Amino acid sequence: MRTRLASIVATSLLSFSALAHADTQIGASADADDGPKNSITFNPLEELVGLINVSYERAVTPRASVQIDLMGASASGTNDQGNQASVGFFSATVQPHFYFGKRSLEGAYIAPFLQVAALDAADSSGAGGTVSLVSSGATVGYSWLAGPVNIKLGAGPKVSMGSALAIDSKGNAERASGWGVGLTMDLSMGVAF
Repeated sequence: MRTRLASIVATSLLSFSALAHADTQIGASADADDGPKNSITFNPLEELVGLINVSYERAVTPRASVQIDLMGASASGTNDQGNQASVGFFSATVQPHFYFGKRSLEGAYIAPFLQVAALDAADSSGAGGTVSLVSSGATVGYSWLAGPVNIKLGAGPKVSMGSALAIDSKGNAERASGWGVGLTMDLSMGVAF
């Protein structure tokens, strides 16, 4: 599973690299205005609950950008049976943004996305489990630029599909899969340059 996740993240990063240089191959250049072309942001609410989150957004045309978002967390301790336990979470999201204003990184936008996520848990008794999710959807929002400060707020629907594997301390395994519909939000702040 980690190999598949690493492959998806590597493919996404290579695709982003190609898109980041596409402005020199498309008729309209991202350098057509003198605004910022890059933004690095984080979600302050996720940071409050212990998730590490960082997003990089790059303008690829005057009204379009691509954002890569990485999020992760890990924790360890003793569970209620006295076993040492650990949990790890990672997600990667690719999200192009299409802006309706004069330039990318600022103004109203629509942003479809694809996200992959994985959660692993284990304890010293041998019990553990994994959850893998793929989500897709779109957000509609607004991005404000005030000098180098970038604040983004948006919301929209998402569909998630996933599978889970649970193993008890005796080695018995149970598998489950499913899908669901939910709401997602863009809430971030950072710096544009």
